[in-house]
Amino acid sequence: MDVTIYIISQLAVMALSLLLALYMLVRGHRMAHDDAEFRVRRSLMVAFLLTLAAHSLSGCFIVRGQALEVHATQPLTLLYAAFAVLTLWGSAAMGRRHHQRLTTWTLMFQIPAVLLVVNALMLLSGHYRPIMASADLLDYQVNAPVVFFGRVIFMAMLLVCWLTSLGMFVEEWLHYRGTRGDKPMETRAAFSRCEVRLLCGWAVLLLAAVVPFTLYFYPPHFVKNFLWVAALLWTAFVYRRLVALTRERLTGNAMGRLLAGRLPVVLSLSQGGTTPWHTSFTQNPFFTNGHPALDEVAGVLGVDRDQLSYYVHQTLGTNFLAWVSEQRLRYCASELAHGRRKLAELASACGYNDQATFTRAFKRQYGVVPSEYRRKASD
Repeated sequence: MDVTIYIISQLAVMALSLLLALYMLVRGHRMAHDDAEFRVRRSLMVAFLLTLAAHSLSGCFIVRGQALEVHATQPLTLLYAAFAVLTLWGSAAMGRRHHQRLTTWTLMFQIPAVLLVVNALMLLSGHYRPIMASADLLDYQVNAPVVFFGRVIFMAMLLVCWLTSLGMFVEEWLHYRGTRGDKPMETRAAFSRCEVRLLCGWAVLLLAAVVPFTLYFYPPHFVKNFLWVAALLWTAFVYRRLVALTRERLTGNAMGRLLAGRLPVVLSLSQGGTTPWHTSFTQNPFFTNGHPALDEVAGVLGVDRDQLSYYVHQTLGTNFLAWVSEQRLRYCASELAHGRRKLAELASACGYNDQATFTRAFKRQYGVVPSEYRRKASD
Protein backbone atom coordinates (compact mmCIF):
# COMPACT_ATOMS: atom_id res chain seq x y z
CA MET A 1 0.00 0.00 0.00
CA ASP A 2 2.78 2.44 0.91
CA VAL A 3 4.53 1.71 -2.37
CA THR A 4 1.40 2.51 -4.38
CA ILE A 5 0.76 5.77 -2.52
CA TYR A 6 4.40 6.75 -2.91
CA ILE A 7 4.41 6.14 -6.68
CA ILE A 8 1.10 8.00 -7.12
CA SER A 9 2.32 10.99 -5.09
CA GLN A 10 5.57 11.17 -7.07
CA LEU A 11 3.71 11.02 -10.38
CA ALA A 12 1.21 13.62 -9.15
CA VAL A 13 4.01 16.09 -8.42
CA MET A 14 5.54 15.35 -11.81
CA ALA A 15 2.24 15.80 -13.66
CA LEU A 16 1.40 19.02 -11.82
CA SER A 17 4.87 20.42 -12.55
CA LEU A 18 4.53 19.63 -16.26
CA LEU A 19 1.02 21.10 -16.45
CA LEU A 20 2.16 24.26 -14.71
CA ALA A 21 5.15 24.56 -17.06
CA LEU A 22 2.81 24.19 -20.05
CA TYR A 23 0.47 26.79 -18.54
CA MET A 24 3.38 29.24 -18.22
CA LEU A 25 4.45 28.65 -21.81
CA VAL A 26 0.94 29.38 -23.08
CA ARG A 27 -0.07 32.23 -20.75
CA GLY A 28 1.97 35.34 -21.28
CA HIS A 29 3.45 34.14 -24.58
CA ARG A 30 2.89 37.50 -26.28
CA MET A 31 4.24 39.49 -23.36
CA ALA A 32 7.45 37.45 -23.47
CA HIS A 33 8.18 39.06 -26.85
CA ASP A 34 7.63 42.59 -25.52
CA ASP A 35 9.29 42.40 -22.09
CA ALA A 36 12.78 40.94 -21.75
CA GLU A 37 12.68 40.80 -17.94
CA PHE A 38 9.44 38.85 -17.94
CA ARG A 39 10.78 36.51 -20.64
CA VAL A 40 13.85 35.63 -18.58
CA ARG A 41 11.94 35.00 -15.35
CA ARG A 42 9.30 32.96 -17.16
CA SER A 43 11.97 30.81 -18.85
CA LEU A 44 13.71 30.15 -15.52
CA MET A 45 10.42 29.26 -13.84
CA VAL A 46 9.65 26.77 -16.62
CA ALA A 47 13.17 25.30 -16.36
CA PHE A 48 12.71 24.92 -12.61
CA LEU A 49 9.40 23.09 -13.05
CA LEU A 50 10.83 20.75 -15.70
CA THR A 51 13.77 19.90 -13.44
CA LEU A 52 11.34 19.31 -10.59
CA ALA A 53 9.31 16.97 -12.80
CA ALA A 54 12.46 15.02 -13.77
CA HIS A 55 13.40 14.68 -10.10
CA SER A 56 9.93 13.41 -9.16
CA LEU A 57 10.02 10.84 -11.96
CA SER A 58 13.46 9.61 -10.90
CA GLY A 59 12.09 9.08 -7.40
CA CYS A 60 9.84 6.34 -8.76
CA PHE A 61 12.87 4.15 -9.55
CA ILE A 62 14.33 3.94 -6.05
CA VAL A 63 11.68 1.51 -4.78
CA ARG A 64 13.34 -1.75 -3.73
CA GLY A 65 10.66 -4.21 -2.64
CA GLN A 66 8.87 -2.63 0.31
CA ALA A 67 11.72 -0.23 1.12
CA LEU A 68 13.40 2.71 -0.56
CA GLU A 69 16.98 3.13 -1.67
CA VAL A 70 18.77 5.80 0.34
CA HIS A 71 21.24 8.39 -0.96
CA ALA A 72 20.17 7.53 -4.51
CA THR A 73 22.43 9.31 -6.99
CA GLN A 74 19.90 10.32 -9.61
CA PRO A 75 17.14 11.86 -7.40
CA LEU A 76 19.64 13.70 -5.21
CA THR A 77 21.51 15.10 -8.21
CA LEU A 78 18.28 16.26 -9.88
CA LEU A 79 17.14 17.74 -6.58
CA TYR A 80 20.30 19.83 -6.50
CA ALA A 81 19.75 20.78 -10.17
CA ALA A 82 16.28 22.07 -9.23
CA PHE A 83 17.81 24.15 -6.43
CA ALA A 84 20.44 25.52 -8.82
CA VAL A 85 17.77 26.62 -11.30
CA LEU A 86 15.82 28.13 -8.40
CA THR A 87 18.94 30.13 -7.47
CA LEU A 88 19.21 31.49 -11.01
CA TRP A 89 15.50 32.32 -11.00
CA GLY A 90 16.14 34.17 -7.74
CA SER A 91 18.97 36.06 -9.41
CA ALA A 92 16.53 37.42 -12.01
CA ALA A 93 13.77 38.17 -9.50
CA MET A 94 15.97 39.80 -6.84
CA GLY A 95 17.96 42.10 -9.07
CA ARG A 96 21.21 40.19 -9.53
CA ARG A 97 22.81 39.17 -12.83
CA HIS A 98 24.21 35.72 -12.05
CA HIS A 99 21.82 34.11 -14.52
CA GLN A 100 23.32 36.17 -17.38
CA ARG A 101 26.81 34.72 -17.02
CA LEU A 102 27.77 31.53 -18.85
CA THR A 103 30.47 30.84 -16.26
CA THR A 104 27.81 30.69 -13.53
CA TRP A 105 25.77 28.13 -15.45
CA THR A 106 28.89 26.08 -16.13
CA LEU A 107 30.00 26.19 -12.51
CA MET A 108 26.60 25.16 -11.19
CA PHE A 109 25.75 22.39 -13.64
CA GLN A 110 28.94 20.74 -14.82
CA ILE A 111 29.30 18.56 -11.71
CA PRO A 112 25.66 17.33 -11.66
CA ALA A 113 25.88 16.65 -15.40
CA VAL A 114 28.98 14.48 -14.85
CA LEU A 115 27.33 12.68 -11.93
CA LEU A 116 24.22 11.88 -13.99
CA VAL A 117 26.34 10.55 -16.88
CA VAL A 118 28.40 8.36 -14.54
CA ASN A 119 25.20 7.11 -12.88
CA ALA A 120 23.72 6.21 -16.28
CA LEU A 121 26.88 4.34 -17.25
CA MET A 122 26.85 2.42 -13.97
CA LEU A 123 23.21 1.44 -14.47
CA LEU A 124 23.78 0.37 -18.08
CA SER A 125 26.86 -1.67 -17.18
CA GLY A 126 25.15 -3.34 -14.23
CA HIS A 127 27.72 -2.09 -11.69
CA TYR A 128 25.33 0.20 -9.81
CA ARG A 129 24.77 -0.97 -6.23
CA PRO A 130 21.85 0.57 -4.32
CA ILE A 131 22.35 1.51 -0.66
CA MET A 132 19.45 0.45 1.55
CA ALA A 133 20.63 1.96 4.85
CA SER A 134 22.62 5.08 5.68
CA ALA A 135 24.93 2.98 7.87
CA ASP A 136 26.05 1.03 4.79
CA LEU A 137 27.00 4.15 2.85
CA LEU A 138 30.53 4.47 4.20
CA ASP A 139 31.01 0.85 5.25
CA TYR A 140 34.14 -0.23 3.43
CA GLN A 141 33.50 -3.89 4.23
CA VAL A 142 30.05 -3.92 2.59
CA ASN A 143 30.95 -1.99 -0.55
CA ALA A 144 33.51 -2.76 -3.19
CA PRO A 145 36.39 -0.25 -3.20
CA VAL A 146 35.18 1.41 -6.42
CA VAL A 147 31.65 1.76 -5.05
CA PHE A 148 32.90 2.97 -1.67
CA PHE A 149 35.17 5.69 -3.02
CA GLY A 150 32.66 6.56 -5.74
CA ARG A 151 30.01 7.20 -3.08
CA VAL A 152 32.39 9.31 -1.00
CA ILE A 153 33.38 11.43 -4.00
CA PHE A 154 29.73 11.76 -5.08
CA MET A 155 28.63 12.96 -1.65
CA ALA A 156 31.53 15.41 -1.38
CA MET A 157 30.97 16.91 -4.83
CA LEU A 158 27.24 17.26 -4.27
CA LEU A 159 27.82 18.89 -0.90
CA VAL A 160 30.11 21.47 -2.51
CA CYS A 161 27.44 22.18 -5.14
CA TRP A 162 24.73 22.63 -2.51
CA LEU A 163 26.86 24.99 -0.42
CA THR A 164 27.82 27.05 -3.48
CA SER A 165 24.23 27.47 -4.65
CA LEU A 166 22.98 28.13 -1.14
CA GLY A 167 25.61 30.83 -0.65
CA MET A 168 24.61 32.43 -3.94
CA PHE A 169 20.92 32.35 -2.99
CA VAL A 170 21.59 33.97 0.38
CA GLU A 171 23.68 36.67 -1.32
CA GLU A 172 20.80 37.40 -3.70
CA TRP A 173 18.34 37.65 -0.83
CA LEU A 174 20.61 39.99 1.14
CA HIS A 175 21.00 42.16 -1.95
CA TYR A 176 17.22 42.29 -2.36
CA ARG A 177 16.72 43.20 1.30
CA GLY A 178 19.34 45.92 1.08
CA THR A 179 18.09 47.59 -2.09
CA ARG A 180 14.32 47.25 -2.18
CA GLY A 181 13.76 50.35 -0.07
CA ASP A 182 15.78 52.48 -2.51
CA LYS A 183 13.84 51.41 -5.59
CA PRO A 184 11.14 53.59 -7.19
CA MET A 185 7.57 52.34 -7.23
CA GLU A 186 7.73 50.86 -10.73
CA THR A 187 10.91 48.90 -9.96
CA ARG A 188 9.50 47.62 -6.67
CA ALA A 189 6.54 46.26 -8.64
CA ALA A 190 9.00 44.12 -10.64
CA PHE A 191 10.55 43.04 -7.34
CA SER A 192 7.37 41.19 -6.43
CA ARG A 193 7.46 40.51 -2.71
CA CYS A 194 5.19 37.55 -3.24
CA GLU A 195 7.63 36.07 -5.75
CA VAL A 196 10.55 36.48 -3.36
CA ARG A 197 8.57 34.78 -0.59
CA LEU A 198 7.83 31.94 -2.99
CA LEU A 199 11.51 31.59 -3.84
CA CYS A 200 12.45 31.43 -0.15
CA GLY A 201 9.68 28.89 0.47
CA TRP A 202 10.90 26.66 -2.35
CA ALA A 203 14.49 26.98 -1.11
CA VAL A 204 13.47 25.69 2.31
CA LEU A 205 11.41 22.85 0.81
CA LEU A 206 14.21 21.71 -1.49
CA LEU A 207 16.76 21.76 1.30
CA ALA A 208 14.40 19.82 3.57
CA ALA A 209 13.70 17.34 0.76
CA VAL A 210 17.21 15.94 1.12
CA VAL A 211 16.21 14.34 4.44
CA PRO A 212 13.64 11.82 3.08
CA PHE A 213 16.27 10.49 0.67
CA THR A 214 18.43 9.46 3.62
CA LEU A 215 15.60 7.27 4.98
CA TYR A 216 14.32 3.96 3.69
CA PHE A 217 10.65 4.39 4.76
CA TYR A 218 7.82 6.24 3.04
CA PRO A 219 6.01 8.74 5.37
CA PRO A 220 8.64 11.53 5.02
CA HIS A 221 8.18 11.36 1.25
CA PHE A 222 4.39 11.65 1.63
CA VAL A 223 4.84 14.84 3.66
CA LYS A 224 7.36 16.19 1.15
CA ASN A 225 5.09 15.56 -1.83
CA PHE A 226 2.08 17.12 -0.09
CA LEU A 227 4.07 20.28 0.64
CA TRP A 228 5.37 20.36 -2.91
CA VAL A 229 1.86 20.19 -4.35
CA ALA A 230 0.88 23.14 -2.15
CA ALA A 231 3.99 25.03 -3.27
CA LEU A 232 3.20 24.31 -6.94
CA LEU A 233 -0.28 25.80 -6.51
CA TRP A 234 1.34 28.81 -4.84
CA THR A 235 3.68 29.05 -7.82
CA ALA A 236 0.71 29.16 -10.19
CA PHE A 237 -0.80 32.01 -8.17
CA VAL A 238 2.47 33.97 -8.18
CA TYR A 239 2.90 33.49 -11.92
CA ARG A 240 -0.59 34.86 -12.55
CA ARG A 241 0.36 37.89 -10.48
CA LEU A 242 3.62 38.28 -12.39
CA VAL A 243 1.69 38.19 -15.68
CA ALA A 244 -0.73 40.83 -14.38
CA LEU A 245 2.11 43.10 -13.18
CA THR A 246 3.89 42.78 -16.50
CA ARG A 247 0.73 43.55 -18.47
CA GLU A 248 0.11 46.60 -16.31
CA ARG A 249 3.68 47.81 -16.79
CA LEU A 250 3.49 47.37 -20.56
CA THR A 251 0.12 49.14 -20.65
CA GLY A 252 1.54 51.98 -18.54
CA ASN A 253 4.56 52.35 -20.83
CA ALA A 254 2.34 52.42 -23.91
CA MET A 255 0.03 54.99 -22.30
CA GLY A 256 3.02 57.11 -21.24
CA ARG A 257 4.37 57.18 -24.80
CA LEU A 258 0.94 58.03 -26.20
CA LEU A 259 0.37 60.87 -23.74
CA ALA A 260 3.85 62.27 -24.31
CA GLY A 261 2.87 62.88 -27.93
CA ARG A 262 -0.72 64.04 -27.41
CA LEU A 263 -0.59 66.19 -24.27
CA PRO A 264 1.43 69.04 -25.85
CA VAL A 265 -1.02 69.18 -28.75
CA VAL A 266 -4.11 69.31 -26.51
CA LEU A 267 -2.55 71.90 -24.18
CA SER A 268 -1.64 74.10 -27.13
CA LEU A 269 -5.36 74.24 -28.08
CA SER A 270 -6.27 76.27 -25.00
CA GLN A 271 -9.35 77.75 -26.72
CA GLY A 272 -10.49 74.47 -28.29
CA GLY A 273 -10.03 73.02 -31.74
CA THR A 274 -9.50 69.73 -33.58
CA THR A 275 -6.63 67.36 -32.89
CA PRO A 276 -4.73 65.28 -35.48
CA TRP A 277 -6.45 62.18 -34.04
CA HIS A 278 -9.85 63.73 -34.95
CA THR A 279 -11.23 64.80 -31.57
CA SER A 280 -12.92 68.20 -31.47
CA PHE A 281 -13.74 70.37 -28.46
CA THR A 282 -14.77 73.97 -27.86
CA GLN A 283 -13.53 74.17 -24.25
CA ASN A 284 -10.29 72.58 -23.18
CA PRO A 285 -10.99 70.45 -20.05
CA PHE A 286 -7.45 71.07 -18.78
CA PHE A 287 -8.29 74.78 -18.43
CA THR A 288 -11.81 74.64 -17.02
CA ASN A 289 -12.60 76.68 -13.95
CA GLY A 290 -13.38 73.80 -11.64
CA HIS A 291 -12.83 70.04 -11.55
CA PRO A 292 -12.50 68.50 -15.03
CA ALA A 293 -14.22 65.18 -15.65
CA LEU A 294 -12.17 62.09 -16.43
CA ASP A 295 -14.41 61.32 -19.42
CA GLU A 296 -13.79 64.76 -20.92
CA VAL A 297 -10.01 64.59 -20.55
CA ALA A 298 -9.86 61.04 -21.94
CA GLY A 299 -12.11 62.14 -24.80
CA VAL A 300 -9.93 65.02 -25.97
CA LEU A 301 -6.80 62.86 -25.64
CA GLY A 302 -8.46 60.03 -27.57
CA VAL A 303 -7.66 57.36 -24.98
CA ASP A 304 -9.70 54.89 -22.94
CA ARG A 305 -10.90 56.44 -19.67
CA ASP A 306 -10.15 53.32 -17.60
CA GLN A 307 -6.63 52.98 -18.98
CA LEU A 308 -5.96 56.68 -18.36
CA SER A 309 -7.27 56.37 -14.80
CA TYR A 310 -5.15 53.28 -14.15
CA TYR A 311 -2.06 54.97 -15.58
CA VAL A 312 -2.49 58.06 -13.41
CA HIS A 313 -3.31 56.20 -10.20
CA GLN A 314 -1.14 53.08 -10.44
CA THR A 315 1.77 53.92 -12.73
CA LEU A 316 2.26 57.55 -11.70
CA GLY A 317 1.04 57.06 -8.14
CA THR A 318 -1.06 60.24 -8.01
CA ASN A 319 -4.73 61.24 -8.29
CA PHE A 320 -6.48 62.51 -11.38
CA LEU A 321 -7.04 66.13 -10.29
CA ALA A 322 -3.42 66.50 -9.16
CA TRP A 323 -2.24 65.15 -12.52
CA VAL A 324 -4.46 67.58 -14.47
CA SER A 325 -3.21 70.48 -12.33
CA GLU A 326 0.39 69.40 -13.00
CA GLN A 327 -0.19 69.38 -16.78
CA ARG A 328 -1.88 72.78 -16.63
CA LEU A 329 1.01 74.30 -14.66
CA ARG A 330 3.53 72.79 -17.06
CA TYR A 331 1.75 74.61 -19.88
CA CYS A 332 1.82 77.81 -17.81
CA ALA A 333 5.55 77.39 -17.19
CA SER A 334 6.15 77.00 -20.92
CA GLU A 335 4.10 80.13 -21.65
CA LEU A 336 6.01 82.09 -19.02
CA ALA A 337 9.33 81.02 -20.52
CA HIS A 338 8.45 81.62 -24.17
CA GLY A 339 5.33 83.81 -24.25
CA ARG A 340 4.56 87.45 -23.42
CA ARG A 341 1.07 87.24 -21.96
CA LYS A 342 0.41 89.08 -18.74
CA LEU A 343 0.10 86.98 -15.60
CA ALA A 344 -3.55 87.89 -15.05
CA GLU A 345 -4.39 87.00 -18.66
CA LEU A 346 -2.52 83.68 -18.44
CA ALA A 347 -4.20 82.82 -15.14
CA SER A 348 -7.67 83.50 -16.61
CA ALA A 349 -6.92 81.56 -19.81
CA CYS A 350 -5.77 78.55 -17.80
CA GLY A 351 -8.90 78.39 -15.65
CA TYR A 352 -7.76 80.03 -12.41
CA ASN A 353 -10.21 82.27 -10.55
CA ASP A 354 -7.66 85.03 -10.12
CA GLN A 355 -3.96 85.76 -10.33
CA ALA A 356 -3.41 85.10 -6.62
CA THR A 357 -4.77 81.54 -6.92
CA PHE A 358 -2.57 80.94 -9.94
CA THR A 359 0.50 82.29 -8.10
CA ARG A 360 -0.06 80.00 -5.09
CA ALA A 361 -0.53 76.92 -7.28
CA PHE A 362 2.52 77.74 -9.40
CA LYS A 363 4.77 78.34 -6.39
CA ARG A 364 3.58 75.07 -4.81
CA GLN A 365 4.80 73.13 -7.83
CA TYR A 366 7.87 75.10 -8.94
CA GLY A 367 9.03 76.74 -5.71
CA VAL A 368 8.98 80.29 -7.14
CA VAL A 369 6.28 82.76 -8.12
CA PRO A 370 5.44 83.11 -11.85
CA SER A 371 7.11 86.50 -12.24
CA GLU A 372 10.40 85.19 -10.82
CA TYR A 373 10.17 82.06 -13.00
CA ARG A 374 9.74 84.27 -16.10
CA ARG A 375 12.68 86.46 -15.08
CA LYS A 376 14.98 83.43 -14.55
CA ALA A 377 13.87 81.88 -17.85
CA SER A 378 14.68 85.06 -19.74
CA ASP A 379 18.17 85.44 -18.20
